[in-house]
Amino acid sequence: MMVSDQYGYKSRKLAALTAVFALLATTAIAGVNEDFLEAAWSGDLSAVNRFIANGYNVNTKTNRDVTALIVASGQGHQEVVQLLLSKGADANAKANNGATALTLAAMNGHQEVVQLLLSKGADVNAKANNGATALTLATMNGHQEVVKLILAKGDPVRMVAPTSTPCRIPSVECAPKR
Repeated sequence: MMVSDQYGYKSRKLAALTAVFALLATTAIAGVNEDFLEAAWSGDLSAVNRFIANGYNVNTKTNRDVTALIVASGQGHQEVVQLLLSKGADANAKANNGATALTLAAMNGHQEVVQLLLSKGADVNAKANNGATALTLATMNGHQEVVKLILAKGDPVRMVAPTSTPCRIPSVECAPKR
């Protein structure tokens, strides 16, 4: 689904958000405690901590490869993200659509979560199956501070998907000049 915004750019935000929510809402939890994922999704730090204290594997994935870190990052739950990372959560885990904790946090403008993920080694050049990167998603959604954080961590030429649009943030050059 493509939607034009007030600038005339084709935006994938609505389609991406719809896909993420559909992925999470319809995922059959295969071997994953549904309550653990729900606690991460809702930002319930004490519940997530209880699961971990009881020996729960923080890298367990659903049958669609969604992890607690991916959902907590997409929702901007910094304390939950910090806890999961401190307990060994994989900062570069990918859902079956290629989404990562970093791409979802960047798309939704969660600056503190993006900074935390980058500090823990999240791959700034990771691409989703549709070619989107954290940089392209943050750019398309106008998250200037997130764009600056991402640019400070990598080579913009490698981070821009081939079909990306020029940056809508005037003070930041996001796409390479041709």
